[in-house]
Amino acid sequence: MELLNVPVPRGSWVQVYDGTNNATLSIAGTPEPCIAQICQSTSEPAPGLMGFTLSSASDVEGIYVATSGAPVYVKALTTGVVIIINA
Repeated sequence: MELLNVPVPRGSWVQVYDGTNNATLSIAGTPEPCIAQICQSTSEPAPGLMGFTLSSASDVEGIYVATSGAPVYVKALTTGVVIIINA
């Protein structure tokens, strides 16, 4: 098991996990709430793609479970976003 903290700059898609294994991802950071979009895809998402919402203000929207086989990308919508990955 590996625990990673990946800062994500606001405004563009960033690969945060390579998809080697199943993983649980959550969002954190300051200022609160931190909001981002997440997408698991074999290629980098287009800039205008709307991904699933990740929000530090919600227990339901604050966690994403990724399956192995494809990378995970995150686009931060607020500043200060950090993705916590447990893989």
